[in-house]
Amino acid sequence: QIQQEKKNQLVESAFNGRLHELTFRFLTLVLSKDRQEILPHLADEFEKMVATWKNELTAEVRSAVPLNDKERKFVGAELGKITGRKINLSEVVDKSVIGGLIIRYGDKQIDGSIRHHLEQIRSEWKNVRITAD
Repeated sequence: QIQQEKKNQLVESAFNGRLHELTFRFLTLVLSKDRQEILPHLADEFEKMVATWKNELTAEVRSAVPLNDKERKFVGAELGKITGRKINLSEVVDKSVIGGLIIRYGDKQIDGSIRHHLEQIRSEWKNVRITAD
């Protein structure tokens, strides 16, 4: 909603000389094409690329209660063995998990939650046929 000239002036005063020249030129190009809405997505993708370059992976861990240090280290170490990468944990407390953990990394999910196990048991019981001899 800000006029293009004003945007250019704001970016110039805020970033010129503070960013690498190539980064600054890229930013001004994005703004000149009126595509500033993509900047947050570009930042996310850049962070993913840096993490890949550093051989790091962020994994989201959902649990009913916060993990203690021992659990945190164990989960990080086991995921590190599975993926071959250094793991950064992002923890989320979610009461609906009931117990256990739900771990998401990349496009994978490990659901070791009590809720998931109860749903599996419920599904299996629906398929059980009881017959009388």
